[in-house]
Amino acid sequence: MPRKVRKGKIRRGFLTDGQLRHLAIGCDFFGDGFGREDTDEQVMREAWAKNRSLVADYTREHWPGAIVYARLRFDRGLSRDAALAACDLSWRNAADPRREEV
Repeated sequence: MPRKVRKGKIRRGFLTDGQLRHLAIGCDFFGDGFGREDTDEQVMREAWAKNRSLVADYTREHWPGAIVYARLRFDRGLSRDAALAACDLSWRNAADPRREEV
């Protein structure tokens, strides 16, 4: 009987799922992201610089149409609150074709 070829999971380097989620949508739901301290934000900025395409792919996979939080926060220089507001994950806004692509 033929066997189905399984693709391996994406190698995420040193980032955990929580850290990827934190970079993607800006929320640290279970305390498994980067934290809220200024020193943690510097670590988050470095992780974003090294893993841009990985975070973009992760966001596209889990929240199609959403804008990547780290892109707004670190590349565009928005405040944390402004970046979170722009990353609205409601289905209505995520499906809106006028929204910026990831």
